[in-house]
Amino acid sequence: MSPRLILIVPLVVVAALLAVVGLRLGYMAATTSETDVITHYSALYVDRKGTGAAVTDCFAVPGQGAGIWLVVTCSPGGAGDDEIYTFYINRLGGLEKLVEPGDQDATETFKDQT
Repeated sequence: MSPRLILIVPLVVVAALLAVVGLRLGYMAATTSETDVITHYSALYVDRKGTGAAVTDCFAVPGQGAGIWLVVTCSPGGAGDDEIYTFYINRLGGLEKLVEPGDQDATETFKDQT
């Protein structure tokens, strides 16, 4: 094997891997809809909360801050602030931060980081 091939082959392999990863992340970003994300995190809320929780307890707003696409907030109707679940979601649909009932000052801590 010539010295040029020894240098070129690893570079081609790395470039191919980067292309595959880039295409995969782009596909995920392009096909992940707001509805899918809201439905997923609403179901997660129902699993966590249990009795008395419904997917209709949740709504979403656009995210504020770097890397936050949506903020899904779930609370039983007429409940106080002590029963609110807040999911901060990135553009790929991943959970960046979860604020659950009983998390004291978690929202303020998160705002300071953005």
